[in-house]
Amino acid sequence: MLNEFVGLRDILVAVSDNSAALACESILGLLDQEGCQDIEKLGAKEFKYPTYSDLKQNLADVQSAKKMFLRRFWKASGREAIRATAAARLAEIKKQETRAVGGSGDNGHDVVDPCRE
Repeated sequence: MLNEFVGLRDILVAVSDNSAALACESILGLLDQEGCQDIEKLGAKEFKYPTYSDLKQNLADVQSAKKMFLRRFWKASGREAIRATAAARLAEIKKQETRAVGGSGDNGHDVVDPCRE
C-alpha cells in the first residue's frame, strides 16, 4: 500500500510541474503579445534567476495582475489546456504500453510532452 502512495506522489509532482510550465508559458505568451522586450533576457544562459524569497516585494506588487490572470485566463482556458496535455500524455503512455506488449501502436508518431527536456 505504501508503494501506491509513492506513485501518487510522483503523479502529483508531474501534474504540478505541468501546471507550472503551462502557466509560465501562458504568462510569457501574454507578455510577448503585449510587446514586452525583456522576455529574451529570461531565456539567456547568463541570466541569473533570483530565489523566490528575493522576489518578495515584486510578488506583492503583482498580486492584482495574478488575480486577474487566474480569473480571466486560467479558469477560462488554462485548466482545459492542462487537461489536454494530460490526455496527450496518457495517450503516449498507452501507446508505449501497447508497443511493449507486442502491439503495433498507431502510426508511430510520438506525442511530445512540452514540459520534458
